[in-house]
Amino acid sequence: MHTTYARPQGLAPDQVDAAAPAADVAPAAAACAATATDRHGTDWTCTRPEHPGQDEHRAAFDVGGYGPPGTVGRAWTDD
Repeated sequence: MHTTYARPQGLAPDQVDAAAPAADVAPAAAACAATATDRHGTDWTCTRPEHPGQDEHRAAFDVGGYGPPGTVGRAWTDD
């Protein structure tokens, strides 16, 4: 796994990071369900599957996550 984006830890839970990629959240049935574990032991589940020509997964916060709901907290590639 290669991390391409990680939400900065210093942001407040409701603060949006301008550098975050677009969530492009997929319908539940289309999500790829790929998972990744970051170096802090947090598990992330893909909410945006790979798109044609792009091999990046993205995981967005849900309600109760440490970030605004629907914003990307982590993005990664499988390589």
